[in-house]
Amino acid sequence: MLEHFLLSSSTRVHADSVTGLDNNEKVCIISVKYDPISDSETRVIVSYHYIVLNVKGLEFIASFTSGAYKEFIGEWKQLLEKYFNTLC
Repeated sequence: MLEHFLLSSSTRVHADSVTGLDNNEKVCIISVKYDPISDSETRVIVSYHYIVLNVKGLEFIASFTSGAYKEFIGEWKQLLEKYFNTLC
C-alpha cells in the first residue's frame, strides 16, 4: 500500500522506516518519506508492507477493505499533521 498526501509544515525531515511484529500475526514495515515542497507544505509518502506469519494474519489482510484502509490512512494523516505542527 502506498499513499501520498500534503501537510502544511515547514519541517525539513526526509525519511524514516519502522518494522514491527503485530500480535505475532504479521510483520508490518512502514516507510515514511517527507519532501518539503515549499516553506509551508511537505509532501508525505507512506508505504506499508505486511508479511503474514499465520492464518490470523491472513484473515487480517482479507478483512482490510477499502473502507478500512481509508480510515487507517486518514488517521495516519491526522497524526503526522499533529506531529509536524508540534515541531513548528
